[in-house]
Amino acid sequence: AAEGRADEAIALWDAALERTNDVDTRFFRAVAREGTGNPQGAAADLAAVPADQKWMVDSWNYVMAHPPQDPLRGWNRLFSGTYTFLADALAAARPDGVVAEFGVFHGKSIRLLAEMVGPQTPIDGF
Repeated sequence: AAEGRADEAIALWDAALERTNDVDTRFFRAVAREGTGNPQGAAADLAAVPADQKWMVDSWNYVMAHPPQDPLRGWNRLFSGTYTFLADALAAARPDGVVAEFGVFHGKSIRLLAEMVGPQTPIDGF
């Protein structure tokens, strides 16, 4: 669903979950519920994630414990795309750390990283 249509997306996930107990669908609905002010619904969905996939819940709990620092973009920042994701990662990284990308495909994100850090910083791609 497009920006501002989270309720529509939640309704679609509700319908999908009537036919299947897909973990990804349940997880994404939990995230949307959290973002639309329904933490109880989100908690119920996250509690239903099987033990062997609790890493999803752990990851989400980390995101929630480290909320976006940009109050203007808020929740949209969580889903704003590769550039913002990489910019946030660089902002959280140690200034003297290594810049590396694992899983280079066509090189789009490594080129974005190179643009962000400048020519003075080496980037390793694997």
